[in-house]
This record gives sequence, structure tokens and C-alpha cells, in this order.
Amino acid sequence: MRKKDVDFNFFRNKVFIIVLLVVILSLGTVFAGNFIIKKDSMITVNDTLIMEGEYLVRAGDYVFGYEGNKNVGLFLNPETASYDFRNSLGEPNMVIGAGVTLDSSWIKTLGVGKKDRYVPDYPLEVRGKNRNNITAFFEGAIQVGEMIISPDAFIDRTFYPNKTYDAMRKIKLIKPDLGNTNKLNHKTLPAEAYRFYLEPIYETIWNETLNEPQLVVIGYKEIEGRDMSAMISINTKGLQELMEYTESLEEEIDLMKEEIDIMEKEIDIMEKEIDIIKEELCKKGNYVFC
Repeated sequence: MRKKDVDFNFFRNKVFIIVLLVVILSLGTVFAGNFIIKKDSMITVNDTLIMEGEYLVRAGDYVFGYEGNKNVGLFLNPETASYDFRNSLGEPNMVIGAGVTLDSSWIKTLGVGKKDRYVPDYPLEVRGKNRNNITAFFEGAIQVGEMIISPDAFIDRTFYPNKTYDAMRKIKLIKPDLGNTNKLNHKTLPAEAYRFYLEPIYETIWNETLNEPQLVVIGYKEIEGRDMSAMISINTKGLQELMEYTESLEEEIDLMKEEIDIMEKEIDIMEKEIDIIKEELCKKGNYVFC
């Protein structure tokens, strides 16, 4: 094929595309498979901007996908009002909430700390310099509401009680919840260890502007908790106080032992003196102890 023919075919194809777009856009809105092209839409050919405007996707279709596997891609999920990044099985690996039904996002597994690609062994995994050096991992426990956290170390910067801090007394004041003895009464914790956070309370209202229901925050409720790092510091101080008290008792016991030894020696001396007196008396008379 001659160069002139190649250039002509390229020019002819480009003109055909432009003419086609002009016809489509002149109609206003055109439905093309899973997406909608509106008038004044942005379309590019060979990185050349042809038209600007809106690119809309039908609910329940892919925004874009992989030619080799049609399950792979970004899916607009109308059931949960979310954007799903789906894998080769059509299952979401990452979900970004965009509506009332699901206003949060989640990732199936997430690895942090590695530059090269790898598959995390846990839902959330933080690694060190190499694959075998797992800094921390997080996974849900068997019981609902619990979480297993397994780091190599926690580094915190919480306070440490001073010398005048009466940790043993504060620890003694910690009590169980009267309504449930298996639960802690957080209000009996030392002030340094008591923590709470505000959990939002949601209500569904009708958004007139968007013409759809919308979740809004109408208030907050306190969720009580315990500062584990502060509690460790208080327990450590309490243990030190207990050790100091035990050491002082041991010193008193040692002093008492010394006094007892002295008393036993004095008793021995007194018993010997009594024996001597008895002998003298028995020489002078016939007494019962003779």
C-alpha cells in the first residue's frame, strides 16, 4: 500500500468519526450500550479533544471493563448505590459507597508498606521491609464485635504517674457494671484511663434538591471505653507501689526476726538463771519442783 493511500484512509476514518459524532450530538442524547452520551459530551480521538460535556452510565452496568474478562472493571451497583471494583469472578474487591443504602466504603483485603505487589494474608496487613517481616495484622475474631490485633510492638506516648500518684487506691476503686458483672463500669476507671467517643446518630430524610432519601446526622451518643496504654501505666505504677509496700513489710519482718532472736537469747539466759535458783532452793528444802 502506498503512503498516500494510508494517509487518505486515516483522514477518511477521522472525518467519518467526526461526522458521526456531529449527527449523534445533534440529536441531543444517544444511548450506546451501557453508557449515555449527552449533547456537548467530551469525546476524544487519538488523544485529541473533540467535544466536552457529560458521560453518564446506566445503573447496573460497568463504567469501564477489561476486554479479556468482562467481569473485571468498575461496576455501578444500583442495589447498594455504590461503585464496585470487581474481580475476574464479578465479585467486589473494593466498594465505594455513594448513596443511602451504603454510605461507607470497604476493601476486601488491604496491604500497606510494600512497594512491590503481593497478596495480603489478612484483611488489613501492615508489613515491614520484606514479606516475612509482618509488622502488624488485623482480622476479625469469631465473636461479633471483637477484633484480633497482632502487632510486633505498640509504641505509645501516654502519661506515666508521678511519685505522689496513688495507683493502688485508684485500681481498687475499679468496679464491674452493676447491670452486668461481666462488663466494666468505665466511670470507675481512673480519670487518666477513661475515654469515650461520640458515635453519630443517623436519620433518613427526603432531600428535595436531589429528589432522593438521604442519611443525616441528628445527634451523637457517647460510647465509653478505656485507654489501654494509660491503664498499663497505672497498673505498672500500682505494681511498683505493691512491690515497695512488700519490701517495707519484708524489712519490718526482718527487724521483728532480729528482735525475736534477741528475745529467744534472753529467754535462754532467764531459763538458766531459773535452773540455778531451783538448785539453790532444793538444797535448803524439799520443794515441789525439786
